[in-house]
Amino acid sequence: MKIPLNPLIYRFACARLRLRPLIFRILVTLTVVSFVFFMTFLIAREQAQLDTAAAARGTLIPLIIIQGVLLMLMGTGAVASGITQEKLDGVLDYQRMTPMPAWKKVLGYLFGLPIREYVLFAVTLPFLGYALIWGKVPLAAWVPFYVLFFSGVWLYHMTGFAAAMITQRWRWAARIAQGLVLVLYFFLPQLSHLGIVFFEYLTIRPALAQFIVPLLTGGGDGYPDFLEHLGGKRVPFFQFSIGAAIFSLILQAGLLALFYRMIERKWNRENAPSLGKLSGSVAFAAVLLTALGNLWQRITQIGTGPAVLDAATVVAVPMVYALLGLFAGLLILRVICPERLNFQRGLLRQRKFGWARLPWWFDEASARGVALVYALSLGGILFFIQHGVYGRMVAPGAESPVHLSAPQLWFLPLVVGLTLVYFQSTREFLGDKNQLLLGLLVWVVPILLGLVLTAASLELRSVAYFLFALSPWGLVVLVGSAPLGAASVEVSGDAARLAQARYFGLFFLMALVGYFQVSLARWQGQMRAGK
Repeated sequence: MKIPLNPLIYRFACARLRLRPLIFRILVTLTVVSFVFFMTFLIAREQAQLDTAAAARGTLIPLIIIQGVLLMLMGTGAVASGITQEKLDGVLDYQRMTPMPAWKKVLGYLFGLPIREYVLFAVTLPFLGYALIWGKVPLAAWVPFYVLFFSGVWLYHMTGFAAAMITQRWRWAARIAQGLVLVLYFFLPQLSHLGIVFFEYLTIRPALAQFIVPLLTGGGDGYPDFLEHLGGKRVPFFQFSIGAAIFSLILQAGLLALFYRMIERKWNRENAPSLGKLSGSVAFAAVLLTALGNLWQRITQIGTGPAVLDAATVVAVPMVYALLGLFAGLLILRVICPERLNFQRGLLRQRKFGWARLPWWFDEASARGVALVYALSLGGILFFIQHGVYGRMVAPGAESPVHLSAPQLWFLPLVVGLTLVYFQSTREFLGDKNQLLLGLLVWVVPILLGLVLTAASLELRSVAYFLFALSPWGLVVLVGSAPLGAASVEVSGDAARLAQARYFGLFFLMALVGYFQVSLARWQGQMRAGK
């Protein structure tokens, strides 16, 4: 019986598995894997005097690292660079016209482009089999681990696929995808120390801590430092706790669905934005709710959370949540906000069909209402988080918590919400290039000038505060750090200047929002009137 094979997988197998270069890569991989395996095994057995089973289990971590490099880094780069080359050669346009369903095409590229890396991964399997058999590793440990390993691999491959379909700078596609993998593994997981742990579960680190590391430590507490805080097997989520493996699979499945939606939109219409307003809003809500679910027990004092918190924790938790929500909101708004030309196309479409106005979820419709909803959602959740943690803040040497007034609780949500609305108006009114120029002059340059003045002389730091307040990023940090002044036992001489800088930055941001919203509304009115 003939087994049907996806023609794209067959095509890439013929192209990327040519015998001579494949043999060379297999020999290189075999040399590296065998050297690492035997060095680890022999040192553990001969030098550390471990038994054969313990020495075999000791080779698991090096083998997993090599497999991760092959599939997660090299495989993701192969997918991103392969899709980019297909776009440059015009093959992707040809594939759009073929009758094969879109999901089959996506699967063909997803498994066909990294097929060489799968073959190199297969080279490591005899060594892995020896480690599992002679190390007496139970099925209940390595089967769930490799389920999560491959779900992570497919997520990163889909990330490379989406990056190549979206980016206009084709040379950057593979680097962007590989850079995202590195950021995901080494930077974003640090947020777990503040309670936002879901980034960890987009990697294999929790699965490694749960299923593999206990085999090396005998189930004791001998975790490496970078895995110590992942030793638990359940994840806090609102008032419940979810198994780490299930939580990882749910998160990764959600991201896979999001990336597939982005790829499908670009596949059907190359000039369409990679996300629509509805799918972008779902993604934004998922980020906010997942992070809030991780923080819920810390905020509401459920479980073993401390009754009082130090000022540094009180400042860090809302500020990190604000920056995370702000970054996610800006990223989505940059995609879903129509530029001038798209808005004009929407008006032509509206007149053609005789509609009173375009539905809000259309790509060509203004995202003003969507940005307002984002601002209210993020601001409301931030107010709730601050209310939960600020009431438990204690100053050094104090016995009772420091209570903040209602205006202090509204300051950070107001700044973050205004920033989202400000970004939406500048995106639609100025367009991509002009907004980038404005972002450089208003969002970046004031922070750099403030740092230069602070480095030049500490006496100029009061001027630097006002420069920081001109940038939305700097203003978020100034406003978010305000509780440190309230918790300080000493009144700083800069306290008055900092307060003035915060209000100056807030009024400046409100003026920018008002100016660009009015200008955008006037221009859109003129377009609707046919002028």
